[in-house]
Amino acid sequence: MRKNIKHTVIIGDIVASKKVKNRKTVQAKLDELLRKINYRRKDIVSKYTITLGDEFQAVYSDANRLFEDVFRIRKELYPAHVRIAVSVGRITTTLKPKALGMDGPAFYNARETITSLKKTRKHLMISLQGKENKLFNTSVELVGVNNSKWRLSRLKVFLSLLEGKSIEKISGELKISERAVYKSIDTGALQTHKKLLEIFTSTINKQMSLA
Repeated sequence: MRKNIKHTVIIGDIVASKKVKNRKTVQAKLDELLRKINYRRKDIVSKYTITLGDEFQAVYSDANRLFEDVFRIRKELYPAHVRIAVSVGRITTTLKPKALGMDGPAFYNARETITSLKKTRKHLMISLQGKENKLFNTSVELVGVNNSKWRLSRLKVFLSLLEGKSIEKISGELKISERAVYKSIDTGALQTHKKLLEIFTSTINKQMSLA
């Protein structure tokens, strides 16, 4: 592995997991879900792995489908809440098939970020290299705070939007009226959130391309 190549590391965990009802059921659901994501994604170069009970991590080659995966995890584990830390940087050890036993700035920063999140009520942070961008960080925080309050129905609609589905298809799959879909999009400002995630994705990808 060339050491100048950057990757995106994601570390997540279930918020207040010891207080979650049916914890073992939720853990089993998480394990099954991560297996499915690993199977579908070609951009995951070190597969999602559960590391510490309710904590999991993975390494992506780009961020193109990263947030789609994040919101799928959030939807499937609802009503349990999930914290997500994302870091861009180098991995100084050889990439492994599973996201375990690796080292480097990308992992250091992701670990520091998830640790910082645990001291707050925030549910999403992205660690980028270089000069701090307060506007970017505030936007990430806003998205994390807002979607942590969404009901399952809104999470389903939003995930479908991220997947590029039409209003008609979302209506049919979720068995709700098109009017209800439009209402959820409007009241939740889902298109705005989608655009912000597109900005986050683009920013992460640009960071990965920098020397």
